[in-house]
Amino acid sequence: MIQRKGALNRVFILAAFTVLFVNSGPAQNSSLTSKMNEYMNAASKQGFAGAVLIARDGHVLFSGGYGLANRELNVPNTPQTKFRIGSLTKQFTAAAILLLEERGKLSVQDSLCKYFDNCPKDWSEVTLHHLLTHTSGIPSYSRGLKGVVNARYLDMGHPYAAGALYSTVEDLHAWSEALFGGRLLSAKALEVMTTPYKGDHAYGLFLTRVFNRKLIYHGGGISGFNSNLARFPEEKITIVALRNTDFGEPSPDTIADALAAILLGEKYELPAGRRPI
Repeated sequence: MIQRKGALNRVFILAAFTVLFVNSGPAQNSSLTSKMNEYMNAASKQGFAGAVLIARDGHVLFSGGYGLANRELNVPNTPQTKFRIGSLTKQFTAAAILLLEERGKLSVQDSLCKYFDNCPKDWSEVTLHHLLTHTSGIPSYSRGLKGVVNARYLDMGHPYAAGALYSTVEDLHAWSEALFGGRLLSAKALEVMTTPYKGDHAYGLFLTRVFNRKLIYHGGGISGFNSNLARFPEEKITIVALRNTDFGEPSPDTIADALAAILLGEKYELPAGRRPI
């Protein structure tokens, strides 16, 4: 009887802890959602127009659209709204190059001149690796536009690989899960892609530490749009912030940091308007 009573006690204790864990999950998620809603509503009041998404372990915890996608037609932004994403496209290029290298089609140490006719002599020592790490010395000719007006018409053939793509917060979340979940590249290739080569710059990505945690991210900006895609690889957290303006605060970078702070239990500040002195 003593042994059976001990076994029953262990069962009841385990059941109690299980109930506590299961019940605390929704309550915690509700608290996080409330804080994220509060932050994003404050950001919206400060003029943020765009969409955000935050996920952990592949599961979306919070997403939403704010402001208008089209002012003339009064179309609201949603998590399905498409935004130009600018330099976020660099990681697509980097992953594609590494995938081709894995298939034996090329090497990142190949000279750029191997793939271009009439290649300038000064480019002969420039490799694909140099291009991917922004160490080629070849200048960029991109330029942007600022102001509370419709962005001027931009032929997307001009920026081309410098950002001629658009996406949604949901699609970028799917990309992040595929990239860091091993569904696109081998572990070796992903390590190459996420290793800093100069400063904090890897292949189409930046690496840093935020809240004493490893963060892999990149932002983007192109004619009327700003973007940020961030990944905490050890916590398996993905944060996406896209907007259809290219000025003002809170920016997608600021929003991504704040949403991460909320999820990780770190300090953050609500967006606040300027006050007269």
